[in-house]
Amino acid sequence: MSRIAKQIIKLNSNVYYKIENDLITFKGPEGENVLKMEKGIVIEEVAPKEYKFSGGKTSAILGTFVMNFKNCASGVSQKFVKQIDLVGVGYKVVKKENELEFSVGYSKNRIVPIEKNIECSVVGLTELTVKSVDKMLLGNFCANLVKNTRKPEPYKGKGVIIKGSFVRRKAGKKK
Repeated sequence: MSRIAKQIIKLNSNVYYKIENDLITFKGPEGENVLKMEKGIVIEEVAPKEYKFSGGKTSAILGTFVMNFKNCASGVSQKFVKQIDLVGVGYKVVKKENELEFSVGYSKNRIVPIEKNIECSVVGLTELTVKSVDKMLLGNFCANLVKNTRKPEPYKGKGVIIKGSFVRRKAGKKK
């Protein structure tokens, strides 16, 4: 069993969960989130709002499930946030209803639809703030956003970049 699975998870006082048909539904002040329950995992209440997990044969997936449980519980109490920067001359982003329009150096603008349960806000012309209750959905959305609009290039560092991520830089021509 992993070390993460042995930890006791504490939930905030304003977060509630309910198990129905192998689905765990979390409710909190920021919204609602759903997690699929893995077979063979048992949730024990150690103290009020403190939980311990055990799995038996499913110990391989137990650590992952515990972290997903913790992320769902913390997401409904405080949304997860990612900052995205557009680095390059003339690069900009505009939010239109349920889509983002990127001008990133191509002949036509790239249009990306905003998924359900994701909030986007544009700060200035080159900064984008993305929020969601679901950490996995947020990460996938931001990764696809970078991949489908313009990946950061290694020589000048231009492109769509998630703040805090590492962009590998290469040396240019040597004289």
